Amino acid sequence: MKIDPLHPSFAACVLDIDLSMVTKSSGSQEIIQAFEQYGLLVFPNQSLTSEGQLRFAKLFGELESFPEATMQKDSEKIYNVSNVDASGNIPTVDDIQILNLKGTQLWHTDSSYRHIPALASFLMALELPDSPESGDTEFADMFAAYDSLPDELRTRLKGRHMVHNYEYERIYVEPRLPPIPAAEKALVPPVTHPVLRYHPDRDRHSVYITANVGGEIGGLNQDEGKKLHKETINFVTQPRFVYRHQWSLGDLLMWDNRRLLHRVLPYPIDTQRRKMRRTSVSDVAPPQIKL
Repeated sequence: MKIDPLHPSFAACVLDIDLSMVTKSSGSQEIIQAFEQYGLLVFPNQSLTSEGQLRFAKLFGELESFPEATMQKDSEKIYNVSNVDASGNIPTVDDIQILNLKGTQLWHTDSSYRHIPALASFLMALELPDSPESGDTEFADMFAAYDSLPDELRTRLKGRHMVHNYEYERIYVEPRLPPIPAAEKALVPPVTHPVLRYHPDRDRHSVYITANVGGEIGGLNQDEGKKLHKETINFVTQPRFVYRHQWSLGDLLMWDNRRLLHRVLPYPIDTQRRKMRRTSVSDVAPPQIKL
């Protein structure tokens, strides 16, 4: 296994490894060490089936389920981030499947709307747009962003929380989406998480914020909360903190949701196919603050 760093503070490409052959006793510990160090691992030229991807992800934690009916899924544990429907066609731009993808273009961390969010996500490229660089994914390192926070901004964020609401996208991002059924809303009620998240295993902090399921910092009036949220997002996603990944077929990316934000860049969603297969594993506890 060969590791080539991709960015000064995070992200690495892992070569000379077949993920279908990795087991608890062969390869997984080396991957965990690299994951903890780099936060984002790029595994090119993989050929995992759905079952193989589930098996690989399960080596690193409990598989996350996606009971939400609004998600496009192969199964409860496989989420298709795709503009290709079950019949193999691209729906119209006002189709629910396409509208649902709008939130993926906003900076976010996976499943932050859950009481216990995702620890790691695994995303594999199955089909890609023809246009060069279309549908690239950007990642931002929240360890480096926290370490670089101006003292004044850090002081304003200290002790603050943010509400993460699964319904936010339908209200503020894409109101053409239909309301979420009551039974589904009950599965994922709004939750609050600290904006400055503590990682006790490393004695480090990261900035834990998102733009797809929330738009303001708590404990302030609405205008001030929105302004602080926007200011924080703009600071932590500066180019110096960002790695942009240009996908190739067979790429599998594994990233740390506790540490990174990500977003997909726009592509011709109504004419060019993009099919990605995501699995995730849950963290073991909610985000913490340092007492």
